Amino acid sequence: MKGTGLYWITPSFALTGSLRHINLWTSRFEKSSWGPAGGIAVREGLSGYPGRIYVEYLIPTGCQWGPNCPIQSNRTRGAEGYWETRLASHVRLGLRFSFYHILNQSNQLHPDIPRTGEVTGDTLIILRYEFRRGSIDRLY
Repeated sequence: MKGTGLYWITPSFALTGSLRHINLWTSRFEKSSWGPAGGIAVREGLSGYPGRIYVEYLIPTGCQWGPNCPIQSNRTRGAEGYWETRLASHVRLGLRFSFYHILNQSNQLHPDIPRTGEVTGDTLIILRYEFRRGSIDRLY
């Protein structure tokens, strides 16, 4: 689940803030965290149609180590980008990409062994249909 807010400073440049909630359920434990992110949004028209470019940074949250940290946080952090353009009055095409650094779980019985991390990422192609009446040449 994710929510994003935009504050338009100029007609083509905005500051963004988002908050997401992530759950992981297994037979042995349940992890749950809130992940804040901050960034910018820019209106563009490179494809000839109005579009937006979003760039955000996911801020790591949760405990990392210690007696008050029974289930360690993965401490995910990284950059996210999203480009979206309008193809027709009700159709939008988007490309989402992200690069994350994730801390792996460590063994509390062997604190002399440091936590390791991994770099991962994803790419998504998104096709959205709007049910409201839109305009192909209007900024959104």
